[in-house]
Amino acid sequence: MRESVFKRVDAAVARGDCPVVVFDLDSTLFDTAGRHLQILTEYARAVQAEHPDLLACVGDLSHDDFGWNIRAPLEERGYRNEAALAGLNAFWFERFFAHAY
Repeated sequence: MRESVFKRVDAAVARGDCPVVVFDLDSTLFDTAGRHLQILTEYARAVQAEHPDLLACVGDLSHDDFGWNIRAPLEERGYRNEAALAGLNAFWFERFFAHAY
């Protein structure tokens, strides 16, 4: 991917164009895995009484399991509790963009 971008930028410059390259910050320039793991762990603890299986699944996760999607590591391990996952989305959204994380 990176080489493709460089080639396209070089070609645009050779044509006399002024190329613009836009990067998504999260998981491109900043590693968000630690923030994802912290939020997910807090959520699992907050809903432990209702969804005890979630905390067990989260306990098996590490920093390396995360990409850009908070649900993907859980789903890759077969976690399919839609009620817990739906609540996770809202919990994550409220916290992910906060400076505290």
